[in-house]
Amino acid sequence: MTRKILCVLFSISLWTANAQFISHGPVIGALTPTSARFYLRCNSPKAFTIILSTDSLFHSNILEFNNETSAQLDHSIITSLNNLTPSTRYFYKVEFDSKADERRGSFKTFPNVGERGH
Repeated sequence: MTRKILCVLFSISLWTANAQFISHGPVIGALTPTSARFYLRCNSPKAFTIILSTDSLFHSNILEFNNETSAQLDHSIITSLNNLTPSTRYFYKVEFDSKADERRGSFKTFPNVGERGH
C-alpha cells in the first residue's frame, strides 16, 4: 500500500513540474537582427511570459515579454520580441502563472545588414 501511495505522489509531482499549457506552437518567425515574432495557442485564455536567455540554463542575460491569449483570437497570439542582439542564439521558455511549459527551444537572430552570417 505504501508503495502505491509513493508512486501516485511521485507521478503527481512529475505532472506539476512539467506542465503543458500550449496547444499549438510556439513558432518563431519574422526574424531580423534585433527582433522576432512568437506565435502560440492555448486551450483557454491565459496570461504568459516568454523568457529569453543567451544561456540554455536561463542563469543570465534574461529578457521577459508578457502577453495573453484571448477567446476573440481563438486563444492564439503573436508577440513581438524586440531589442534583441544581432547574430545571437536565444533560448526560450514560456511560463504561465510562474510555471514553465514543457516546450522549450532556441532561435538565432540575423546578423546586421552587410555583415557575414554563419
